[in-house]
Order: sequence, then C-alpha cells, then structure tokens
Amino acid sequence: MGELSAGCSKVVITPPVGAYLAGHFRPRKSTGVHDDLYARALVLSDGDVELALVVCDLLCVDSEVVSKSREIVRRELGIPEGNVMVAATHTHTGPYAVRDFMGSERLSEEYLSVLPSLIAGAVIEAHEGMERVRVGFGVGREDGVAFNRRYYMRDGRVVTNPGRGNPDVVGPAGPVDPSVGVVRLDRASGGVRCLLVNYANHVDVVKGTLISADYPGVVCRFIERALGGRATCIYTNGAMGDVNHINVRDPEQRDGYEEAERIGVIVACEALRTALEVRCRYSDVELASAREVVRLPLRRVSEEEVERARRVLREGGASLRDRVYATEALLLHERYERGERYVEAELQVLSVGDCALAGVPGELFAELGLRLKEMSPFPLTLVVGLANGYVGYIPTARAYDEGGYEVRPCRHSKLARGSGELLVERLASLTRRLYAERAGRA
Repeated sequence: MGELSAGCSKVVITPPVGAYLAGHFRPRKSTGVHDDLYARALVLSDGDVELALVVCDLLCVDSEVVSKSREIVRRELGIPEGNVMVAATHTHTGPYAVRDFMGSERLSEEYLSVLPSLIAGAVIEAHEGMERVRVGFGVGREDGVAFNRRYYMRDGRVVTNPGRGNPDVVGPAGPVDPSVGVVRLDRASGGVRCLLVNYANHVDVVKGTLISADYPGVVCRFIERALGGRATCIYTNGAMGDVNHINVRDPEQRDGYEEAERIGVIVACEALRTALEVRCRYSDVELASAREVVRLPLRRVSEEEVERARRVLREGGASLRDRVYATEALLLHERYERGERYVEAELQVLSVGDCALAGVPGELFAELGLRLKEMSPFPLTLVVGLANGYVGYIPTARAYDEGGYEVRPCRHSKLARGSGELLVERLASLTRRLYAERAGRA
C-alpha cells in the first residue's frame, strides 16, 4: 500500500436523436437533446490495487455491456475485471441499454455495440490523468425531495403512486434513506479533484421525449460549476426501488425540467455542504474489492394469473398497461415452464479505506438498503444501485403480500419472494470478508 492516486473523466454517451427512450410502458422516440448523457469514471490506485467505477446516465446497463467494457479495461490498463464496477443513474430519458427488458425490442443494436468502448474509454481517460490525492468521507441528510412511493390506503390496499392530493392515502408503506453520502478527493496540491455523491431516489422527473440525464445531471453540473472547472462530480443512485420524487401531500407539484432542476440543486447543495465539512486527511488508504455471483430464484406466475392474462389478451378492450402486463406474465410463465428457475446476479463491493461501495444489480427497496448498511462492518457503506447488470426490482418479502406496481409479474419484477433478503445477506457477507481481510493485514 502506497500513496493514493486518482483520475476522473466524463465521456458523452448521448445516442442519436430518434433513439427510443426506456422506462415507460410505451417506448418513446426521442425528438431532441435537452442535455447530454455521460459515462463518468473514477480510477483509484494505492500502489498495489487499482479500482475503477463508471456511472452512466442510463436506465440500467446490460451485463454483456459490463463484461465487454471490463475486458477492454483489462486489456488496455491491466485492471482486473473484478475491480471494475459499471452502474447507471436510472434516468428514464435515456436509451434502452438492456436486452431483456419490457420495450427493449426498440433497442438500438448499433448503440449497444459502441457503448462498451465509450465506457472503457472513460476509464482509460481517467487513468491517464491520475495524480496524488487525499480522501475524506461524509454523510449529509436530505429528506424533502424523496418519498416512499408505496402507500397504505383507507381500504387496506397498498398502492404505488396513488396520486398527488389523494384523500385516501393513510401513510407510506416503507421508509426512505435520506442520507447523502460523499467521497471527496482532493489534489495533493490543493483543490477538489472529484466528489462522489450517493443518494437514493428514482430518476423519472423530466419525462417527455427529449434525451436528458434528469436531476442527476443537474447535481453534477451544479457541483462542478461550484467547485471549478477542474473538479468532476459522479452521482451514484442508492436503494431507491420504492422511492421517488412525488409528494402526495403536494397537489401542486409538477414534473418536468423545472422540477428536476429544483431537486438536483437541493441534493447538490446538501452534498456540497457535507463535502465542505469533510477534511481529506488520508493519503495512504487501502483499496480492495470482492464479488460473487449468486443465483436468485425466479417467481412462478400462478395459474390464476395466467388465465387472467390470457383472458385480457383474448377478449380485448383492456388498457395498454393491462395488455403489456398480460403479455409479460405469460412470458414469465413460459420461461418457468421451460425450466428457467434462477437468474444470476453479480454482487460487488469496492472498499476505499473506511468506505465500502456495495454494488446491487437492480432496484433495491430502501428498507433492504438500510438493512445492508446496518449489517456492514465498514464505518461508511454506500449502496450503488443498477450496478453490473439488471435483475429488476428487488423488493422486501412483505411487499409480495401487499401488492403494488413493483411486485406485479413482468421482466422487471421477476424475482421470487425472499430474493431481496438473500441478496442483502450475501452482500453483507462480502463486506464482512473485505473488512476482516483488511484487519488481518493491519
């Protein structure tokens, strides 16, 4: 272990206008660019170990894209595949970047074929600009722009996004994680080189048909302007599977670019406030990584659900949403009957001194993210969602009984009950292993 070095970069990954945008029931053809999408990379070295983190302004990233990106990085820089994490911010105004996803028949193969080179290029550029740094960590709090979107209703149901001003809302069915985690890297010569921000909130504020990084893009631009042109900001999304920006108590709240700007500036200001209180004392921290591929069980669609889906498609007159869900339920049923009973999910932890970055390949519920933080022995654990592939929503076991959008059977809600708890236990085990190995070397 030697002196800590770091390099950062950002590479434009905006697709051509006309690319279809992911994240809604009806694929939307993009009609322009509001703001560019980026792959933002951070490379760290302690003299013995090199780590790389790349976060893309995408809904999610296909595991094949991750694998190809890692292979290029290994070939060009010698950084092992297990030391590279590739994640997404979860913007809903970016292109499809996962093959097995609702609506992904509109995916651009041309875009997907160049994406690994763009991601790897961000890492290579960051590596070329490495310099001595000091690191510090901090945690702020912002609880005014993220809300658990699953609500108990007066009739006993749990409903996702029941509508702003709905008088039948009793209260949220789960927590949020209000923590704003920051990793601050300062140049040895002075000044911030990179600020990594971690916050848990869905990224579907902008909507529409213009390509946009949504509020994470606002966070990064605001912080970079505030810190000066040589600083790079990287936004990582946390355990936000059941959390979004919609305040049901505010009937006047609106979506769109103005709201994305408001949310982004609020989060950015709290990240900056926290970062400015951090003292970057550490220049000799130890870096490490661990990963494990786990088999998560797939859910079985009941016979009642299968018959209901067939009836919806047979009789006609159903809404687009119901027809899409009927098609998805039958697809899951057919796969299960063919013997597809598990999905492989990669779990990964990168440790930077006292901080652990825990990569989750999907949309983890906030309650499970909070549980993972409690189980980790590291003084600071940041959950990095949408990392190294996509297995869909990762709910609590309780949510399957409650119902709601996140657990309705489809390709982005395909895991069996208990998968979330299993995933958290395995990730916590990885953090304990890394921490014990570090203690053994001390």
